[in-house]
Amino acid sequence: MYYGDKRQSLVVLMRFLQLSGWSIYGYKEDKSDLMTDYFDPECWEGIAVKNGYILVVDNSYSGGKIGGAFIQRSYDAKVASKIRKLVALRDNHEASEGERANAQRIIDSLGEKAIKEVLVETNLPEISYQKNPGNAKWHIEKDGQIIDKGTGVFSFYRLYYNVSYSDKSEVVYANYEQNSSKVQRRYGIDGWEKYYDHYKKERDADAKLFDKLEKLIAKWNSIATIKLGEGSEGLKKKIVQKRNVYYVAVKSTTPTQYVAVGDRWRSYRGLEKGLVYKLSEDGKTITKLTRKNKMLTSGEWVTTYKPKPNKSTKPKYFFCTKEDFEKRNVVYINLEEHQEITQEVKYVRAA
Repeated sequence: MYYGDKRQSLVVLMRFLQLSGWSIYGYKEDKSDLMTDYFDPECWEGIAVKNGYILVVDNSYSGGKIGGAFIQRSYDAKVASKIRKLVALRDNHEASEGERANAQRIIDSLGEKAIKEVLVETNLPEISYQKNPGNAKWHIEKDGQIIDKGTGVFSFYRLYYNVSYSDKSEVVYANYEQNSSKVQRRYGIDGWEKYYDHYKKERDADAKLFDKLEKLIAKWNSIATIKLGEGSEGLKKKIVQKRNVYYVAVKSTTPTQYVAVGDRWRSYRGLEKGLVYKLSEDGKTITKLTRKNKMLTSGEWVTTYKPKPNKSTKPKYFFCTKEDFEKRNVVYINLEEHQEITQEVKYVRAA
């Protein structure tokens, strides 16, 4: 997905979290300047807090701390340019000893000015957060424990400028205003269809997308209102076992429905090294299987294959003689089924 779309999706989420009473961390306003073609759009780092619950969105690499007071460092480009010129003078073999010494003296004095340090107060308490676990694109944590996680946060960029709102009685066109306490309604369904009927499909798509946004925000709000482990309405820890099935390729001495190139070849008869292909029933075509490198909980990496090709993968003509198999230029493959049992901590409403 295009980076700008992801950024706009995060900002849309931030706007509606803010309306729902979440404290927003890591938001930067738009500092673009059209007069100078300087582009520095608004963005959000994906951290929000409500009732002690920390929401982390789009952070798959590392956790950290945010909020409180921190030192903001900036690079003074003009001072750095002067230093580069002085360094060139200092290192010029044609310069005199006095010129070189004077250049070094100025470099030393400018070095402290090249980086500006400013103490920034966020007016928000400092918090620590974890990275998103596994393939999750968001999670909610409290007291260091991950309560819930999921995906589906990057599809809302269409709502960045105009947001369609849907309820039981009407569909309306709406704009979000930064200083407003609610989403501003602009047009009723009758007026929209009368003047903009050719945009009806786009409007309906935005309405469905906004419904999805509302459900996601409502889910996050519901989690942030439940007390962890307290009372009949609290959240209780539950250990869930998950069975993960995967398939690895093993050479076969007897014919199977899968083939691969032999060890001596990088490619042969249209087969490429490291790939497994499924034979058609008549043996005249092959279709490539999806391959994926997977890390097991033990830390071991394995190459896995899907037993069935993707529907979008096109088969290609395959010609192979009996001699090719006898010489091991082409080999048959078995897809061995393996399974890995893992345990996952989940939090559910107390019964």
